[in-house]
Amino acid sequence: MRTQDEKLRISLVVMVLSILLVIFMLLAQIHPETGNNSSAAPENAAASAVLPVSAEELYSQAEKYSGSGDYLGALKALAQIDETWPQYAQASNLIKECEEKLLAEVSSPATIEEYLECERKVNEYLEVRSSPAFLERKKQLVADRDAFIAAASVIETASAEFESGEYSAALETLENALESSGTNRFISAKLEEYRSIYVAAVTEEAEAEIENRNYTTALAIVDEALEVCDCEELREVRKHVLEEADPFYGVYNDLRDSASEWWDSWTEDSDPAGSLFDYWFSVPETDGQTIL
Repeated sequence: MRTQDEKLRISLVVMVLSILLVIFMLLAQIHPETGNNSSAAPENAAASAVLPVSAEELYSQAEKYSGSGDYLGALKALAQIDETWPQYAQASNLIKECEEKLLAEVSSPATIEEYLECERKVNEYLEVRSSPAFLERKKQLVADRDAFIAAASVIETASAEFESGEYSAALETLENALESSGTNRFISAKLEEYRSIYVAAVTEEAEAEIENRNYTTALAIVDEALEVCDCEELREVRKHVLEEADPFYGVYNDLRDSASEWWDSWTEDSDPAGSLFDYWFSVPETDGQTIL
């Protein structure tokens, strides 16, 4: 017969084993068996594997990108199509079309930010396809960017002066910068732009005064403009004002020029003769009022 103490020890052992069994079952539910994980691993790997995209799908993507104006995205998709694809001629035509449009897109940056964006697009395309046209464009962008940076502060100053009506100061700023920088095409282009705008505005203002027969005012406008920008265009406008004020002004001028040209053809030294013809055929400029 077992003693009371033995029975008590057996009960304690059974109780401890029961507790351990419960703990083991709980752990098994929380952490599934490694065997299950190893069997699921191939399935997860298969699900995450990237399947190759067919040439048809790539071409379809490229058409969508091109249609939305994303020519860089289209060219990246087209670069993945193998040239052995039976319909590669279509892809080749789309490549040429997208390259032309992307080149136009990166050809006229107007700010530093735009220059950097154009360089980014060109570099991204060159990573997927080597293109002589884009290699040349990259070289030009780098050169233009440096010239643009050099001209940026000058153009900013001239623009502020021009917009505030200080036309003489604006043109002088650009002219001085162009002389010191040599051939900066950005400064040169801005100078030409402002000259054209100024000449057009003066011409329009003078024409309005001519229509109202205010020849003196029209002449004063042009003379003042010539002090700001002495150019052939404004000299022609001044001549036009005088011709409108006095119809005979043009006739006298033409006669004098023809006579001087004829005399010059017969003499080697035309300076004295030129002075004589200037005296004979000189036309005194009026104050802008017609002499009729």
